[in-house]
Amino acid sequence: MANEQLGELLCGAFAAARQGRSGGRRQQQERGGDEDVEIFNIESGWKIDSLEGLEDLLDAAGEGWSVEAAPEPASGSGRSTAAGSGASLLDDGWSVEAVGSGPSDDLDEFVDEGDFELGSGDADWEAAASSGRGQRGAAEAQPVVTFGGRVVAGKAEQQVLASLPRHMLRRLEEEQREADEERERLRPAARKKAAARLKTHQQLRIISGTAAGRRLRSPQGDQTRPMMEMVRNAVFNMVMSLYGCSSGLPENTRWLDLFAGTGAVGIEALSRGVSECHFVEMSPWVVSNCLMPNLETCELESAAVVHTGKAEDFLRRAQQRNRFAGGAFDFLSVCPPYELVDYNELYDLLDDSPLLHEESIVIVEYPKKLASLVRPTLGPLEKLRDRRYGRTYLAIYGPAAAAGIED
Repeated sequence: MANEQLGELLCGAFAAARQGRSGGRRQQQERGGDEDVEIFNIESGWKIDSLEGLEDLLDAAGEGWSVEAAPEPASGSGRSTAAGSGASLLDDGWSVEAVGSGPSDDLDEFVDEGDFELGSGDADWEAAASSGRGQRGAAEAQPVVTFGGRVVAGKAEQQVLASLPRHMLRRLEEEQREADEERERLRPAARKKAAARLKTHQQLRIISGTAAGRRLRSPQGDQTRPMMEMVRNAVFNMVMSLYGCSSGLPENTRWLDLFAGTGAVGIEALSRGVSECHFVEMSPWVVSNCLMPNLETCELESAAVVHTGKAEDFLRRAQQRNRFAGGAFDFLSVCPPYELVDYNELYDLLDDSPLLHEESIVIVEYPKKLASLVRPTLGPLEKLRDRRYGRTYLAIYGPAAAAGIED
């Protein structure tokens, strides 16, 4: 169709729309009866009377409007046409038709999908968005999609749900209801467990040294796994034997307590004579409610340095910075939560760590099922002891020269 013919047609439709209505009501052209026609862009949602000029409409030719040749209308069909020159073009067999981007260009299929409404007359039709008819020039409002009583906002989720057959949707909804009921049933127990984690008790104590007999706070829940007194006493006796001490640990030595938790191991080391201990604990709650109060109770806070964060990140930073945390340590205790760490990663980080020197002594706690991951060497150190205390397993690493020393 030539541009001038398109212009005449649209001018006529524009004039008819201006004469037939005002405000936000639907644009119409009455002719001979109750028949009316509406020109509406399906994709952008605007109508012809919302335009400031004809150029806007012509520029939108690629955005949802099409002009197609139509058969000669039968006499007496009652089809509405635009006024003026637009009417003559329609009489010559041209029609203005709105086309959408849906799965089909057939109007009946759009009606079946519930997006449009069809008029009562055979020759009378209207295409209107189901939501947003009351707003001039506004895009169609998105339909609210719900599943299992919840609003599904994501387009990808909506597309997945729309692609599923109804019997599968019913089954998924039933499973969702069962999951919700189970969650509600378990909620009281979960709250009780969470509340227990926010409480502390004092069941641990320091065994020997300047703080002997002092009680330590620890969480009631499963946030930490502090080393029991019997195991702690056996470990320190073994360490002092390897280091050649009988009554305590040497002065001017430094201890690193990874996965510190309550700080029981590091505080025991401070109580027995080390001059400085660094504690690394990930949980801020444990640090503020257990570790720091324990240091204050034992009057050892001046010799302690507390790092709140992951032990693995602490070891990585040590590899990147010179003399991080004051350089290498004489003693390291590694007592991680078994299920929450990767022992291979942990050994790799310790193996290359500048926090070890050739005379360091390292204690690694591990579960029986992960015994195969315990390595015979650790950086410049060799495994000197491998002990079991009940359900606790400990590997002790130190200089090769200390291998012949008995406990």
